[in-house]
Amino acid sequence: MARHYCRSKANRQYVASDLNITKIYELYLDKCKEENVSDPVSAAVYRKTFCSEYNFTFHRPKKDGCSTYLCGGQNCCMCTHAVKTPRIEIIDQNVLETGHTDMEVDSMHSAIEANKKHQRIYTSHGWPVILRIARQKHPYHVEELSFNDILNLKALKATLTVGKMFENTEGNTINWMNIKMLQFRKDCPQIIFVKENHSDENFTEMSLPSSKNKK
Repeated sequence: MARHYCRSKANRQYVASDLNITKIYELYLDKCKEENVSDPVSAAVYRKTFCSEYNFTFHRPKKDGCSTYLCGGQNCCMCTHAVKTPRIEIIDQNVLETGHTDMEVDSMHSAIEANKKHQRIYTSHGWPVILRIARQKHPYHVEELSFNDILNLKALKATLTVGKMFENTEGNTINWMNIKMLQFRKDCPQIIFVKENHSDENFTEMSLPSSKNKK
């Protein structure tokens, strides 16, 4: 953490208060494993070096912290990745039944929420650390994105409209609350295939209109 958070001690660097030397050492071991370092230093050597050679301290700043973090568009990023992956031809999206929404990923979300419950995250750089230390055994693998990985989809949004998103290609009304499955095919980018029952053999087709066709 940059030292401008506490200007009265301008020569000191600050580490997030939710960390400690043991956790940082575990992150160091994970980094060594990723980079195939065969002989990492021991915990004792790491602790001695950390305490004697670096002017670090654990501290929770009372100012200069962001109180709000907004994050969205995960589904857009997921779908964009699928479109750019050549081997993916069809995507099936199943809608969970009410009362039967327990998923394996829920345990991951629970571990992350429990880990950050009593911690403060001041910048986006704090999230990778939270994710990595959320589970002590078999820690989660975290891949950090760069600026070039972030796409602006506003231009795409401007080309679409939902004016006829309540009718299928036969003109029948679609009740989105009854949809149980959606299918997206790479060879039919302007059509969404839907089912109102998982047992249905055939899909109902729904065209994705463009704003260019909007009157």
